[in-house]
Amino acid sequence: MPKLAPLIEAIVVVGVLVGLFLGLRRVRPVGAYALQYHIYGSVSEVTQYFKPYIRPGDSFVISSIIPGDWVGIRRRVQTLNAEFPGYPIYFRTSGWDRVRDFINTMPLDLIEAFPAILHTYEPGNEALYGPYPPQGPHDFQWVFDQYRQVTTLAHQRGIDLWAVPSGRYVPERDLANYNWDYGVLGTVVDRVIVQTQGSCKAGKMPATVRSMNQQFANAGVTTPWMPMTAVGLIGEVANSVPAVESWACVLEAERQGLRQHAHQWWDMQQALHFLDLREAAFR
Repeated sequence: MPKLAPLIEAIVVVGVLVGLFLGLRRVRPVGAYALQYHIYGSVSEVTQYFKPYIRPGDSFVISSIIPGDWVGIRRRVQTLNAEFPGYPIYFRTSGWDRVRDFINTMPLDLIEAFPAILHTYEPGNEALYGPYPPQGPHDFQWVFDQYRQVTTLAHQRGIDLWAVPSGRYVPERDLANYNWDYGVLGTVVDRVIVQTQGSCKAGKMPATVRSMNQQFANAGVTTPWMPMTAVGLIGEVANSVPAVESWACVLEAERQGLRQHAHQWWDMQQALHFLDLREAAFR
């Protein structure tokens, strides 16, 4: 019987190594490939087409540029809660006066419903933002001061404030000469989503993720920033790319340590192809 001990020990060791190998092949980081669905169309589009694809760690964003439209906003929140109970729902708007209006007038039940208000900043795109004054200049210090003021206002009402600035100011893009520091911006807001869909389209996602990771590390911001992609046909919107290219950008962000991804979609066929690619990554 003692002669069997080395053989048994060897079998156990081999079994452990095989188990580790198989485990490494199957394991995914907690929350990997989590998507934040930014809904620009109808909520029914999400409930009709995306329901089989929603996974733990995912969340939703609804938008409005009409302060006081609480009935419509509540309706969308109720629909999402009924279809996806327990999944976070965020609120997104744009324009500095508009976001202040939403913060000051949002009813308490909606403050409790939304983990945060997201504010989009896109200079040069003011025509899309309705009757409020233009968003502002390219100057980073001016934008930084605006976000600091708005975040203070939001915190006074118990609301978190996330920044969703244009990604054209990253070192790899066309407005880099304005010397924005997204990491420093992250010191005055609760989280930052960088609109990296332009970097994705230009094939610059690896460099952009590296430079953004460095900026946030240098600023001492520990809350992960979130990249954004836009799935659609080429030319459908300014920076939309087909599913395969968009998914490659998500994989690059994951490779560099990011686990949550702001997700926009336009063409439904491409959107579903993108989600099928994500499903395959979990197998």
